[in-house]
Amino acid sequence: MMKMKRWIAIALLALLAVSAYAQAKPATIKVAVMAPLTGNLANIGEQFRQGVELKAKQVNAAGGIDGKKVELKYFDDKADPKEAANIAQLILGDKDIVAVIGSYTSSVCFAVTPILEKERLSMITPSASNPLLTKGNKVMFKMWTGFDVYAPMIADLAVTELGKKRVAVLYVYNDWGIGVKDYFVARAKKLGATMVAEEVLYDGDKDFKTQLTRIKSRNPDVLAIMTYYAEGAIIAQQAKALGINVQLVGSGTFVEDQFLDMAKEYAEGMYVVNEFVSDDPRATVQEFVKAFKAEFNGALPGNYQGNAYDALGAILHAYKQSGSSRAAVNDGLQNLVGYRGMAGEISFKGQEIAKPQVFVQLKNGRWTFFKESPILK
Repeated sequence: MMKMKRWIAIALLALLAVSAYAQAKPATIKVAVMAPLTGNLANIGEQFRQGVELKAKQVNAAGGIDGKKVELKYFDDKADPKEAANIAQLILGDKDIVAVIGSYTSSVCFAVTPILEKERLSMITPSASNPLLTKGNKVMFKMWTGFDVYAPMIADLAVTELGKKRVAVLYVYNDWGIGVKDYFVARAKKLGATMVAEEVLYDGDKDFKTQLTRIKSRNPDVLAIMTYYAEGAIIAQQAKALGINVQLVGSGTFVEDQFLDMAKEYAEGMYVVNEFVSDDPRATVQEFVKAFKAEFNGALPGNYQGNAYDALGAILHAYKQSGSSRAAVNDGLQNLVGYRGMAGEISFKGQEIAKPQVFVQLKNGRWTFFKESPILK
């Protein structure tokens, strides 16, 4: 009798241990989303949210990953590096979080990287493009192609695709603007173009007539604008007013509704290199656009929704392929090759994204697909 009681006790203890283990294991796959959710850049955070929630909803509707549903936990970093550093500590303390999506700016990403690296907690930014973000660490991944890649593509677009030979550039004086300009100029010269003007502007400037007058005197056949959308729209207006009727090219910073509202017909015919455009005929893009419109009352997605969608997809793919720990997810992302995302086949090379880019043209007041950008040689 005593022997039987002992066996019953052992069996009960075993059941309790199994139950405790089951309770200790996370019931969901928890991913943090760090973005500006309030303030002037709250619209960016909202676009991140739309992208990740669509992907999470699709995965959960299909049964999750190995039976586990995706759980998203949001953190408002206000695009402030100090705020973001505090949030990163909170995220690190939640041991159920396996990866992070965010943030919007390179400065925020730089601030949180050393904190996340303490536990190999991976972070994929849908938007930041500074090439230095992925240097000297193993945790920061970029879903937005770096300007060391897309700036030379803009030069190829202008010189090779459009046949322009006399190139002027007007750029914003900050880390991003200088970097884009330098890579663009180097590639344009390599392709045989002549740089006839390199003019600079500063954040907050609204009058560019002095720079544009000097550019006009150099007789360019193409003007590359390396600024954000507000300055770019004003430049397009002032260039036309000064009689500068040359081809305009630029980066994906102009693929925003606000740019179209401000630039109106003055930027008609402009070409840019971009991550994504909703009329891209590729099947993966159209599947995403159809699902997005159905989920968000017919709205069309943009760059940030698409990149956030693919960022979560890449994390979940790494989780399924490599394991549920933070280190395992990091290993999976480090070795990600050929994941089929919205943007086509996606791979990480040294934490830098490798995926197709597209040439986009402003035609009849809307951004339209021109062609897929070739891989540079």
